[in-house]
Amino acid sequence: MIDVILVSHGSLANGLRDATEIIIGEQEHLKVLGLYPGDTLATFTEKLNRIIDTCEDPEQIMILADLRNGTPFNAALMVSLQKGCVCISGMNLPLLLGVLSSRDELDIKGLSALALKLGCDGIVCSDDLKKKLEKGEKH
Repeated sequence: MIDVILVSHGSLANGLRDATEIIIGEQEHLKVLGLYPGDTLATFTEKLNRIIDTCEDPEQIMILADLRNGTPFNAALMVSLQKGCVCISGMNLPLLLGVLSSRDELDIKGLSALALKLGCDGIVCSDDLKKKLEKGEKH
């Protein structure tokens, strides 16, 4: 099974895990790490490395980060380059639900491609939906 690690500023990662488990139930191999005041890039990276060390295979780990170029992402990117994990920024709830629901059927590359698609597809504007409905299209 592919391990998923959520990294974020503050408690966003915890909140996404909580929301996910309300929707699809308790998840194994899902870990979270938040950056809080007083944490540095070095201390956050150390904590992330400790989490990764509890997983079986670093090449079967997907790290989802909240914000590109933020400290959690920067730490995850450095670690992923060193250990062979996959790191994706811009995590959101549709992306996370899709990743967790598909991680038993897809390999890490397929799951990465799915995550990128779901992350983008999960963002919609009500104006666009309204136009589609007016044209009789499905949203």
